[in-house]
Amino acid sequence: MELVRILSKDSRSATDEVLAKYGEDALIISNQRLNGKTELIVAVDIKPEMETKNPSLLAKPSSGNTEIQFADIFESRLSQSRSERESTSKDSVNSESNQRDHLRARELVELVREELESIKREISLAKKAGAWQQGSTPGQPVKPLVDAMNNIAIPTSLKILMIDHIANEDSEQKAKEQLRTWLLENIKNQVVNIPKSGVQVICGPSGAGKTTIIGKLALNAASKVGSDNIAVISYNDHRLGAWGQIQLLTAQSGVDSFRCKGLDNLKNLLEELSERETIFIDTPGVEIEETHLKLRKTFNIANFHLTLPANSSLATTDKYLKSSRNLWSSLILSKLDEGNQPWPILGALCDSNIPLSLTSSSPSIKDPMLSFSTETFVESAVENIETVAEEEQASDLGNSPENKNPEDLEVTGDTLTSTILKHRETIHRTTI
Repeated sequence: MELVRILSKDSRSATDEVLAKYGEDALIISNQRLNGKTELIVAVDIKPEMETKNPSLLAKPSSGNTEIQFADIFESRLSQSRSERESTSKDSVNSESNQRDHLRARELVELVREELESIKREISLAKKAGAWQQGSTPGQPVKPLVDAMNNIAIPTSLKILMIDHIANEDSEQKAKEQLRTWLLENIKNQVVNIPKSGVQVICGPSGAGKTTIIGKLALNAASKVGSDNIAVISYNDHRLGAWGQIQLLTAQSGVDSFRCKGLDNLKNLLEELSERETIFIDTPGVEIEETHLKLRKTFNIANFHLTLPANSSLATTDKYLKSSRNLWSSLILSKLDEGNQPWPILGALCDSNIPLSLTSSSPSIKDPMLSFSTETFVESAVENIETVAEEEQASDLGNSPENKNPEDLEVTGDTLTSTILKHRETIHRTTI
């Protein structure tokens, strides 16, 4: 008798293979899952020709000692199988680690390349815009506002349109009102609600806050329909600590969390959780478009939501918003409290029709998500321009001689002459 190892995709296939090779007399010793497959250890009778070809597989028969021989053979083969599994497990861990490092390195290289390409495009467009704007100078009342806009990270194309729109205004206040109105007219994205049931897939780049947002959504859903009706799945995320973070966040709401790798495992898990009212799926921050397309092809009834931080760069918005081809069910904006310069997002919203859903301004899952308010978002961006302009004016005012301590002023003939000439030049330019 010999122990044989059968490895197949599932128990049925493995059993069929045993019956086909060794017949109904084969004895199944063990049945277990190994690396996504089914492993059977089967005891079979050895034919004389097999004993001749493989004399080392079995001890030579001896009368009256058959049970001892079988026990020795079983232990030997079981130890060999265990060693093979341990070796396979170590290889699998090393392979996953190498794959994670490779994906992360490729992501960083791709990010740097996209940022450089974006900077090149902005420089080229700024040169062309400079030549075009030489003949059209904004009026003096709005010049402080225009200078402030030139000092913040507004995409060049959007900045040209904004400056051209307010160039002829006679006051800074009217120019700001015109900016608010113009932006609201151009951002025609519809505000939608995330469905209260079904499969909700959250996608986005690394560091966008997807896991925190899922924690907030799960907590909110659990408070309405009960934690037993909600589930969170971490899908194919190779980041160190990603699974632990999911477990910590879901523990605060009492929601069950699961982890799976591969589409087949995810499909089986969703079938088991089909009775849950809402299922949130956390996806990796690398290969976002590939993951999105694979999941959409397999689960066409799911909703796919893109998560981006409010301070996303121009390269990020160009990649995920302007070329989205209406693939996303909605846009979730995270880290709103850190988005002091949301202009790349605003510029992308003027060019894309992606629906808007929620915003998050706190890393705590106890602080709820808020419905996207375009008016509030635009207002905060325009207020940021106002803050920069006021700071520049305050700085200029603080550096003027009138606001300095008289004891700190040492007036000499050269200093006085220079001051008079500067004021004369300023008056002359203003008159012209």
